[in-house]
Amino acid sequence: MTHTALRPHEQRMPPALNIIALATFAASLSARALDPVLPHVAGDFGVSIATAASFAAAFAFTFAIVQPVLGAAADLFGKARLMIVCLMLLGLANILGAVSTSFSVLFATRILAGIGSGGVFRSRWD
Repeated sequence: MTHTALRPHEQRMPPALNIIALATFAASLSARALDPVLPHVAGDFGVSIATAASFAAAFAFTFAIVQPVLGAAADLFGKARLMIVCLMLLGLANILGAVSTSFSVLFATRILAGIGSGGVFRSRWD
């Protein structure tokens, strides 16, 4: 009985790799997806464009700050568990941000999204 190896184009990606790829895509999309609509955000909430741009900075700052902390948490609680929790936080924050009626709520949801996104990237690369 002979065993025939699959050709490279016939091999399947492991399901976990697909999940990690989708999680990374969602986290990176969340980082820059709102930049094109900054003028609309400023107009809808009655703030300057510079103030509206601050929610992008809040996301980036939080994303950078939480990575070392969440890296240690991933070692303590498990990378898969941390990624699931952070994806849930990221999704919830994005939904709440989409329906927010005040700039302060939008700002807070971007901070939460930065935490969630930072956990996705940190748990993926360790």
